Amino acid sequence: MSTSLRAQFGITLYEDIGSHNAVTSPFFKTATIVSFQYDDNMIFMGNQWNFSKQTYAFVPDVFINYTKSFAFRKQVFDVQAFFLYVPFSQFLYELDWGVLAGYSLQRLRFKLGTHIRMFGLTRAAIEDNAFTDNRNIFEHFNMIYQISYYVNRPNRGWNIGFTLTNIDYFTINQETNPIFNMQISCDVNPSFSLFLEGWYKSAGAFNLSVNPFGFFIRSGCLCKI
Repeated sequence: MSTSLRAQFGITLYEDIGSHNAVTSPFFKTATIVSFQYDDNMIFMGNQWNFSKQTYAFVPDVFINYTKSFAFRKQVFDVQAFFLYVPFSQFLYELDWGVLAGYSLQRLRFKLGTHIRMFGLTRAAIEDNAFTDNRNIFEHFNMIYQISYYVNRPNRGWNIGFTLTNIDYFTINQETNPIFNMQISCDVNPSFSLFLEGWYKSAGAFNLSVNPFGFFIRSGCLCKI
């Protein structure tokens, strides 16, 4: 986002294409994320459609994030609060909400936080199976993290980055299931940029017998208004 304007809109569009061990065919996901910045406050709202679902593909994932940046002892930090809704099918959905704290250097960026995850049954599942008690499953205070290194400083027109994390816009993995990410970005002009990313996920970590789980390519653009 521009630092010369008090307020600015932005829109990010991207497409994910990849595969993983849980499906037999490639998956395709399309996302749109709208952002608004006013001074040190930013709001992100996005939807993602998984067109590889055999059913319920028309119901999108929903992501909402509020970020507040502030200075402490001449260093810039940011604090984020987020909400995530993922409908797996007409019978099962996932809700996540949590907080993140971030700190950025010229080429390094760190994020650390926690979240609560809930798996719930939809009204259709409850009515079809005549459930009468609470069927929600909770995971309390899971750790979320992100460590990124960039070749160039943020003010350069292009950059290459490498990330180890267990979070994405519409995905939150367990602490022991990190995702490895390589990013390439290029500013076409001050208001428009392109990016290409490769994401690799293993079936767990910190184990000598870890197997690959999946890989996908993300390509997209960011437009600032």
